[in-house]
Amino acid sequence: MWVGSRRRIRDSLKRWSIRCLCGTLIGMAMAKGHILQEIKRTAAKNGGAPLGTALFEAETGIRTADWCGIHWARWGDALREAGFEPNQMRGAYKAEHVLQKFAELAQELGRIPVKAECAMKRKRDPNFPSFNVFARFGSKADLIRELSQFCRSSEGFDAVLAMCEEQLQQPPMETVRRPGLIVVFADDKLLTSWPR
Repeated sequence: MWVGSRRRIRDSLKRWSIRCLCGTLIGMAMAKGHILQEIKRTAAKNGGAPLGTALFEAETGIRTADWCGIHWARWGDALREAGFEPNQMRGAYKAEHVLQKFAELAQELGRIPVKAECAMKRKRDPNFPSFNVFARFGSKADLIRELSQFCRSSEGFDAVLAMCEEQLQQPPMETVRRPGLIVVFADDKLLTSWPR
């Protein structure tokens, strides 16, 4: 009885493609033809434009590990084989656009935003740039200087300009690390210290 059951299971595995909920074949590589069909299907559903890898995985359950290094080295190669042009990387935002978004958030909050507030805004509004985009301006003081110049040349950001000028007038802080102690100075005045 045991031998017959094992044989039936083995035979049924050969005859049927048993798929997990995520769509991959159990114990076998994902079929190249199936991936190409899914690329075409999802592209048709997306108005003729192929999806990127993250959206493709979310839509189909086909992971990057199912095709990368097995059938293709790059997602663009898979798209070409499916009959599409590879997706193009999004270009960098213009500085004016980035500064405008930052100024609008500052206006909304009534203060200069910190990294966490930018991240929260990004979650609510996917058109808001990632905080990493703001890092191209350099330090926070450099960003505020650029924002200040932007607000001077743009209408409706007088309150943000005042916030920028207030921030720029504050003396820079200096942190000194000594063995067993961290000391913070601003304008040669001791602000705080704590043991390491």
